[in-house]
Amino acid sequence: MNSSGNATSKTKTPTAAGEWVKKIVILEARGLVGGNAKFVKGIFAAESRLQKGLGIDASRGGLFRKAMDYTNPRLVRALVGKSGDTIAWLEEKGMQFDWIPPLYPGQDPLVFHFHKTPEETGPKFVQAFEQRCADSGINIFLKTRAQSLLTDNKGKIAGILAENKDKERKITAKTVIIATVGFAGNQALLKRYLPSYVENEIHRAGIPHNGDGIRMAEKIGAATEGLDVLEMNGPAAFPLSSALSPVVKHPKTVWMNKKGMRFTDEALPLFPESANRLYHQPGRISYTIFIGNAFSAMFKQKRLTLTEAEKGLSIFKGIPIRYIDPDFVKALKLSKQANIYAYDAYFLDCAIRYKAPLLTLDRKLIASALNFNVETLEV
Repeated sequence: MNSSGNATSKTKTPTAAGEWVKKIVILEARGLVGGNAKFVKGIFAAESRLQKGLGIDASRGGLFRKAMDYTNPRLVRALVGKSGDTIAWLEEKGMQFDWIPPLYPGQDPLVFHFHKTPEETGPKFVQAFEQRCADSGINIFLKTRAQSLLTDNKGKIAGILAENKDKERKITAKTVIIATVGFAGNQALLKRYLPSYVENEIHRAGIPHNGDGIRMAEKIGAATEGLDVLEMNGPAAFPLSSALSPVVKHPKTVWMNKKGMRFTDEALPLFPESANRLYHQPGRISYTIFIGNAFSAMFKQKRLTLTEAEKGLSIFKGIPIRYIDPDFVKALKLSKQANIYAYDAYFLDCAIRYKAPLLTLDRKLIASALNFNVETLEV
């Protein structure tokens, strides 16, 4: 689970038949089970039934090799190796995975499994988890925050010290699984591990994580890895908008920095790569120039609904834009003189009259502008 302070302890008790079964206790810091898992729309998997049925070649070995350059290979192998089994287990519990859309443009292979209603992927997963716990007799203690890990005189894990209703609760266990995720909600840890971090550069969605599990593990001497790595996904709309953000980062748009310069290839296959480019721009700010084609392209990819597109346009309309009427007589003369279309001459006329720089990808129009001493912005 993804809630701060959540932990699982495992002990063993004998049955009447002499077999040993695991007794599991789950601690949930919040009053409801699920945390940010309820907001999940897609679940990663390799070699699932749906992938095989759709002819998607998403082999475990291939995905493992792709990730080896980025993180701990042992952890990746464990995640990738069991991911298909996880989807199969969820399907057995009643979840229906109907499609595997690209998480980003050009993604290969496709791995993120969506419920037939994407907004229900997370809630359905949490529901299956809770039902499994109920069927197996697993106790879930709500509003119970793990405070520290207990160790024996040899330094081995011996349990958890938790807090419930302002009372301490000691749980003995041979195994403890920490599932508290990261620390994006903890300013002190962000500054500690990411000195270059600036407060307003992270847009948080859902429940903020405070790094409780990291703190507990460090206290008993656990090894850490990758805490100084910021997983970025950009650019994104500001203020944060789930409707406009997919359009802002669409490859058929143009991304420019504060100086009016294009700073990356918008068709980069991975958002973290483009986010890294953005991270090195002045003020870490990007401006996106887009037209309706970006929306229509996302319709075809089933990555955007009409309602979301309409909301995005509504937000776009809120951006202060000054509308200027071209001088049609002068534009006509420019069209003749520069041998360009009247449509292009309208922009050239406005740039000349208002002494404003011209932003365009049209090389012929750029050449015409330079002939009339009009500044052009590099794109």
